[in-house]
Amino acid sequence: MKIKKISLVLTLITLMTSVFAVNVNADNITDLKQQEAAVESKAEQIDSEINQTLAEVNKKYAVLADLNNQISKSEETIKETEKNIAKTKETIEKRKETAAKRFQTMQLNGDQLDSFGAILSAANVSDFLSRLYAISVIQGAENSKVTALISEQEKLEKLEETLATTQSDLKQQEAAVVNEKQALDEKVASLQVTYDENKELLTNLATKRAAAEAVKQAEEEAAAKAAAKAKLEAEAKEKAEQEAQASKDKEVTQPTEEVSKETTPSSESKEESSQNSSSSESSKEDNTTSTTDSNEQSESSKEPEVSQPEKPSVSQGQAGQATAYLATGNLTATGTVPTPGRTIAVDPSVIPLGSLVQITVPSMPQYNGVYRAEDTGGAVHGNIIDIFFSNETDARNFGRRAIYFTVM
Repeated sequence: MKIKKISLVLTLITLMTSVFAVNVNADNITDLKQQEAAVESKAEQIDSEINQTLAEVNKKYAVLADLNNQISKSEETIKETEKNIAKTKETIEKRKETAAKRFQTMQLNGDQLDSFGAILSAANVSDFLSRLYAISVIQGAENSKVTALISEQEKLEKLEETLATTQSDLKQQEAAVVNEKQALDEKVASLQVTYDENKELLTNLATKRAAAEAVKQAEEEAAAKAAAKAKLEAEAKEKAEQEAQASKDKEVTQPTEEVSKETTPSSESKEESSQNSSSSESSKEDNTTSTTDSNEQSESSKEPEVSQPEKPSVSQGQAGQATAYLATGNLTATGTVPTPGRTIAVDPSVIPLGSLVQITVPSMPQYNGVYRAEDTGGAVHGNIIDIFFSNETDARNFGRRAIYFTVM
């Protein structure tokens, strides 16, 4: 009994140790799974933030593209304005030269005179007035043209200044957007680094969890094997103890069995004699029974045989179906006028035209009779027979019926 208790205690200790180790490992796996879930959640947040930042970066790229387009157009306009200003200045200079040449043509005796001298050199008052008017017209025309050109030049110069200011503003906006884009790019890069680090951490946690699960599985298998081994050892010890106890009990009871065997021979002989007598009696009874059975069999064999009457076989012909049809105004296929109670349409491959056919209609025996195959029909095939009727009411009442027919 002490050995049994000791083995049981050892088994319990082994099981408790293995279970404790498995529980510790299970706690470690649970902790790793929780960490893994937290890292996965963080990875999702980082990924979402990266996507949002990339969307902002793309918007900045769109703004930059628009600003670049505006700057390009502004530069083209500035260049065009500069060309117009240069052209206007050139035109002004040409106008001045033209005016000077016109004054030079107003010379007397080859001497160059100014406008005042040209007026004083007039021959008479009329010539004086003409010269004065001509000089004033020429000067007015030239002055107006030059003034217009100067005004145009001033407008172009103001436009150039405005464009330069706009160009400067656009470039400042471009610089600001570029800075914002760079900041967003740096943010994306930083988030990407964090995401990669988080991903690496997640991979490490997954590796640790897989290793812990493998250890747990190995420990569970080892614990199961140890428990099974301990159980087998305990059962073996218990069996050995039982066998030892049984052998001891057998040694104690063996002398008693030998004494009982010495006192039982007379009873065994009595039993054998009683068995012999009973067997002889049963053989006699069997002989008597067999004789009686043979007599009964001989008496029964003498009884006369009674013959059963045979059922008569009734032949109703081939099974088929019958339908009804009405007159169409045409003769039959055999050239006769269809007649009720006589004309039927048949399939010539089954019933030759001109044949007499006995028809039995079980559901409407009033139409039983002998008909002549005089007609054919498009829907009449095989064992279908079309019976001619004189009126629609009878034809509808007949409809389609099961029949038996015999070609006579």
